[in-house]
Amino acid sequence: MRGEALLLLVLLACAPLGAHQQKAALTTVRYNPRSDEVEIAHRFYLHDAEHAAQEVTGAETILRSDTARQWAFARYVHETFRLSTAEGQPMDKVLVGVEVDGSLLWIYETLPGNQGEAIAQVRHEALLSLWPSQENWVNFYDSDGVRTLILRREAPEQALTSAPLRPLPQ
Repeated sequence: MRGEALLLLVLLACAPLGAHQQKAALTTVRYNPRSDEVEIAHRFYLHDAEHAAQEVTGAETILRSDTARQWAFARYVHETFRLSTAEGQPMDKVLVGVEVDGSLLWIYETLPGNQGEAIAQVRHEALLSLWPSQENWVNFYDSDGVRTLILRREAPEQALTSAPLRPLPQ
């Protein structure tokens, strides 16, 4: 019993070590027929975003309670995430919101619905210059399924057609 208590204390003492940067972000892109818009939602771990915000905004901050810094980080993501056509023309996204939800920071953008089918290239450079191991996952949903791109420092841009289509569960 005493050994188990000691083991529990050691594990609890090491728990804060698990609060490290995840080095991953997830973006979902999907058409919403109700709004006739392509909705883009970027999800960052708040811990990662706070470390990056210091680099991006030049000031140490706690994003959870600093709305101005949340928007500054959202603008950084808006500028480093690009969608373009097959001809290389950038698509005009609109930055519409940012929120903290528990341990996550969400950033929302939209694109007119009629432009969704023209998306051919994706570039997502957020945090790539800060951390070599950063991965930005981008999921594109449509009626046929989902395509996933994994963008890294050495390949921050990919063609949407390079991602295999996986059917959605029924």
